[in-house]
Amino acid sequence: MILSERQLMAVCITLSIVGIAVLFLISAVTEPPRAALADVDEMSSGKVTVSGFVMDYSDKGNYAVLELAGTESTEAVSFDAESVRKLGLRKFQDVKITGDVRKFRGRSSIIISKIKTTNRSLGCGN
Repeated sequence: MILSERQLMAVCITLSIVGIAVLFLISAVTEPPRAALADVDEMSSGKVTVSGFVMDYSDKGNYAVLELAGTESTEAVSFDAESVRKLGLRKFQDVKITGDVRKFRGRSSIIISKIKTTNRSLGCGN
């Protein structure tokens, strides 16, 4: 079977579009690697998913800062403070955060891209 130049071009374009769509779907459903809070401070960059308890929450208007604790503590920052406000976070509430690790003031912080609450809490007051 011999393809004309036009048919070959159509096959190439179709396969390219299908390939890009598959890559997009894979990236949408895969989650960054889970990391312990203690490991975040050792990282200088990268995308991670962590779980921890909210030890402190500060709403700064345009952004929100969370201090998360588990075996260690880590700071997480969201530049979409409205989304964080809607969660109604409380102290000692368990959250799962996905974001990019960045160095700030000599310490690694997580820039939040996705935050989700769980039903767990430390039960130390709300």
